[in-house]
Order: sequence, then C-alpha cells, then structure tokens
Amino acid sequence: MILKSKERIQPLDGKYIVAVGRLKNEVKQFDKLILAYKDSLPAKNGIPLFILGRGKDKEMLEGIILKNNLSNMVKLLGFKNNPYPYIKSSQFLLLSSKLEGFGIVLIEALALGVPVISFDCKVGPSEIIQNKKNGILVKDQDFIALKRAIDNMYSDKELYAICKENSKSSVGKYSDKEVLKTWVKLLNSSSKK
Repeated sequence: MILKSKERIQPLDGKYIVAVGRLKNEVKQFDKLILAYKDSLPAKNGIPLFILGRGKDKEMLEGIILKNNLSNMVKLLGFKNNPYPYIKSSQFLLLSSKLEGFGIVLIEALALGVPVISFDCKVGPSEIIQNKKNGILVKDQDFIALKRAIDNMYSDKELYAICKENSKSSVGKYSDKEVLKTWVKLLNSSSKK
C-alpha cells in the first residue's frame, strides 16, 4: 500500500467528488467523465468534481468545462505532491479509465475510508472493488451506467454507508504487514524446494 500509516492527513472542508490521474483523455477519459458528471445528481445539487493531475489535455478539458458552464462545478486542481487530503475528504472517488493496471489510487482511496466507483476494466478494478460492498463496478465504458452509479452512490444513503464502512477493511490485505507475510511465506516455500 502506498499510503504510509504514519502520514498525517489533514481533511479539507466541503463536500465534493474526486478523480485522480494524468490529464490524458485517451486513457483516463476525463472529458467523458466531466460530461457524465454534468447530468448527475451531485452536479445538480452543487457537489463539485475535483480532478487532480496534470497533462497534455488540460486546455481541452478547460474548454469542455467552459463550454458546458461548469466552471463553478468542475475544478482542475493540478498535480498534488500529497493528494491524500483531497481524497480523504471527498465523498467518493471516480475512475473512468479505458485501461487500468492494478489501480493503486483505488486502494489508496479505500484505505482512507473513501468508497470508489470505477469501470470494470479488463485488469485491476474488479480485483479491488467488491461491487456494492466497498464501491460500485460499472460495465466497462458505459458512461450512462457510470452516471447512474454516481447518482446511486450519492442518493442511496444505505449503499453509501455500507461502502464507506467496508472501505478500509477491504484493502487490509495490501497493508505492509500483510504483503510482508506473503513474501516471507513465498520465500520460505521456495527455499524448501
């Protein structure tokens, strides 16, 4: 797990949703995420979307934000050396990637007690997200379903409470202690051969 247990996380004030990644639309698809968010219940109820990251598509994303009158609702906050306060204080984290590796940001969010919503990409998210237990897995590349999942996580207080309650414990197997145990076990078994 990337998050060090001794790091202090200072929560931010306010309610918002967060997404994190390189501003590279062919992979992260923040352009399509912004448009899905635009019609969501959180947007209609004044809950902003903060996007952390930098990249070549920043100007294009700013254009989409302006064109859709979302300047007060979608904020490109740039790269943050310590994104954890932004993640920890968010209501939930969104991952709209076309492709994803292991999805460390999902583990980091869950370790901070934050539920997640992600496309069920070919690799990664389904190994981390337990659908409707610590987040919502959305049919891969279905932005209409993504918008519905955002609405559901926002409006279904029982689902949100379940996902929030289970978030930290769901990633316990990725803690330093558990990973070390796995390595020791693996090394011991291979040395006996």
